[in-house]
Amino acid sequence: MSMQGVYQTFYFGVNVLLVRDSRLLLGKRKNIYSAGTWGLLGGHLEQGEVLEDAAK
Repeated sequence: MSMQGVYQTFYFGVNVLLVRDSRLLLGKRKNIYSAGTWGLLGGHLEQGEVLEDAAK
């Protein structure tokens, strides 16, 4: 089987750890899996987006 013309899609998740005075900032999830629970700030990297911009 030839792999020519076959593309794989990769998705990269981006999480941010924001700590001040030994406290960690969390966000409450909504409109996603596990809605209503607490988690790290983050999202996903868009195609062509720089990692630092995704973190912002």
